[in-house]
Amino acid sequence: MAKPAVRLEFVERGVFAVLALLVVRAAQVQLLEGRRWAEAAQAQRTERIVLGTARRSRSPRRPTTSASRPTSCAMRRATAR
Repeated sequence: MAKPAVRLEFVERGVFAVLALLVVRAAQVQLLEGRRWAEAAQAQRTERIVLGTARRSRSPRRPTTSASRPTSCAMRRATAR
């Protein structure tokens, strides 16, 4: 089995390599591909479109009087008898 100092150095070099790759990729995205990513983001932005509202009249289409249409309470009393 390897000595602890050797294992620690191996882990440190691995972590350094991963961090270096991350920094290189971040620089590539920001500096080299930044304009392309900005254009793609602009194209995906939400666009607001004002739609016309569908308006309905306040009165019902077939006007009914309250006398010609029984209420639910009156219907319950009529069926209970």
